[in-house]
Amino acid sequence: MPLFAQNAGEILTIVAVFAVLVFGVVVLAVFTRYFRLWIQSKTTGAGIGILDLLGMTFRKVNPQVIVRSKIMAV
Repeated sequence: MPLFAQNAGEILTIVAVFAVLVFGVVVLAVFTRYFRLWIQSKTTGAGIGILDLLGMTFRKVNPQVIVRSKIMAV
């Protein structure tokens, strides 16, 4: 009876699939968190990109406040 993931090729494939799934979940989480703000920014011409929104979170800045302020300034 063969064991699951017996050789190195199968193990590597399983690890690669797992890594892609984890990356996909992270991208989906970021997308769902910032999508509404990004759409507001793009439709009003505020000029704030998705990476800018992500950077604001890393800098401990509330992206919602910045986007709304920039929209009012435009």
